[in-house]
Amino acid sequence: MFLSSTALSIVVRLRHRVSAQPPRAARAWLAAIVAVVGSAPSGAWALGPPSNDTCGTAIQISEGAFVGTNAGAGGDGAASCVPGGQPASPDVWWQYTASSTATALIETCGSDFDTVVNVFDACGGAELACDDDDDACGLDSRQSRIMFTAQQGGTYWVRVAGYSGEVGEIRLRIALLPPPANDDCADAPPVSEGTFFGTSLGASTDATASCGGVDLGSLRDVWWRYVPSGSGTAEIDTCGSGFDTVLSAYDSCGGAELACNDDEGQCGATGTQSRVIVPAVQGQPVWVRVAGFEGDAGSVTLTIVLSTVPASDRCVDAQVVGEGTFVGTNAAASTDDVASCGFDGEPGSRDVWWRYIPAFTGTALVATCSSAPDTIVSVLDDCGGAELACNDDSDACGDDSVQSLLYLPVSTGSPVLIRVAGYEGDTGTIRLYIGPPPGNDRCSAATPVAEGTHRGTNIGSDTDGLASCGAFGDAGAHDIWWRYTPTADGLATLETCASGFDTVLSAQAGCGGAELGCDEDSESCGPGSTRSRMQLPVRADMDYLVRVAGFAGEAGAADLAISLGPAATLCGDFTCNGGERWSGCPRDCRSLAEVAEFQLCFSHDGPLSDECRYLDLAPNGAIDLADFVRMMLGYSGP
Repeated sequence: MFLSSTALSIVVRLRHRVSAQPPRAARAWLAAIVAVVGSAPSGAWALGPPSNDTCGTAIQISEGAFVGTNAGAGGDGAASCVPGGQPASPDVWWQYTASSTATALIETCGSDFDTVVNVFDACGGAELACDDDDDACGLDSRQSRIMFTAQQGGTYWVRVAGYSGEVGEIRLRIALLPPPANDDCADAPPVSEGTFFGTSLGASTDATASCGGVDLGSLRDVWWRYVPSGSGTAEIDTCGSGFDTVLSAYDSCGGAELACNDDEGQCGATGTQSRVIVPAVQGQPVWVRVAGFEGDAGSVTLTIVLSTVPASDRCVDAQVVGEGTFVGTNAAASTDDVASCGFDGEPGSRDVWWRYIPAFTGTALVATCSSAPDTIVSVLDDCGGAELACNDDSDACGDDSVQSLLYLPVSTGSPVLIRVAGYEGDTGTIRLYIGPPPGNDRCSAATPVAEGTHRGTNIGSDTDGLASCGAFGDAGAHDIWWRYTPTADGLATLETCASGFDTVLSAQAGCGGAELGCDEDSESCGPGSTRSRMQLPVRADMDYLVRVAGFAGEAGAADLAISLGPAATLCGDFTCNGGERWSGCPRDCRSLAEVAEFQLCFSHDGPLSDECRYLDLAPNGAIDLADFVRMMLGYSGP
């Protein structure tokens, strides 16, 4: 006699129970099974096929949950959704009769092996749907889910097989899904900007889209009617949805398609959600359709963001400015002119405008170095007038920068029009700098300063020095300079924490002199900071050249803060005026001012001066590392 499908299912469950036990317990389970099998008549436990092994012996069912197994089954069909159809894979069958007309959902979530599910209109008939693996059963699930339109009283043959011959326990669920309220375009609910939730489970197909492939490329759609609260550009996405979406927008039900996208690529972990951008006119509806790629369906998350037209969208509405840094955006901007300098003839689009009235006569620097989009900057003598200057990409904004920088002769009070556009329509936040080039571009022209906060920019500067501390050997570029004269002896703290770019900070003894200190990234400016901070022993009667450069050529607003602490005395790594960690502090500790003087003497070439001679502690006629070691140890003579 053969085992029934129920008994066979029990054996399959026992097998999995055994595999989950520790070795000793597993042996006990197996011994019990062998004892039971051994007590049966010969041949009584031969593994026979399940009762629903063939399409002709399919078990009749309606909606509900069912348990079975394909262990011991043969192969009585094939599937279009697996390589070669796998007709030899063990399969079992159910004959399903729908209780009403609706979308039927059939899934094997919870089964303990890799399943393949398909459904036919008859034994040996047409395949209506097929699925191998479906994430609706869980991320990276190996179980299956299909949906198809079932007619009331219609009979359908459901086949469940194992992928590549796998067998195990089957958990089959069949349900009829009611259509969503927004299943048809005519029933689309009105929405404005925001995030909206829904489902496409149970949805029919009410339209087509130009993207998402052919045939089954865009099915089971749901709809929203978006009414913009203002005019500009609307960005619509399905990021966060639970299935592979196809998103499209229309000017009416059955009207012209305005935009379409299948996979956005940067939307969610799988990148199978969608994003479109459409023009928006206040109060003018846009119909939004969310469908499933190849009929996929699930929870829908729809987000709509409106970017209004910038006030300076047209040249005639240009914002009036002088020198300074100005922030704007070209998101939702139109195109009011063209430029001559875009790479490969690209004239730029989505432009915004500034009307610049110079407060000086000379050369003005115009730059978008810290902007988000790939920019093209051009300058005109009037709206629709002659182009005076143009730039697309400038390395003065950083290595391989896609931002723009140009120099322009200007006269006090004579306005010019500045156009900033996006290369190939790129959009985002724009930071426009207008002003004279840095006056402290070279070490020889360093700005004299004392303690305090000193601001400037390295936008448009050359490179006039080097530094030792940049990561990967980067010495910094586009540097600017300050000549710092301390107001007293002490320990100076120099930092660029409030600067607008990745800085490399260094100090040296004179232009071209020895480097006295260097820092690139300092956690003192904040966790993960790319700004710089260092401390330097200084003397009031000496000058220190401070260089601020951009790592990898970065450029932007520079902020150099200098503060001065009181002089202390050094004893090895510890101070002699309290708090040292050892008691054997030498009798002749050196002051920070002496250390600062040593730094300058150490960098001096030629015969020793009277100011440096007393620091030759070795003595060997030179100020060198041996002298420094003796000084730091409090050595007072040979």
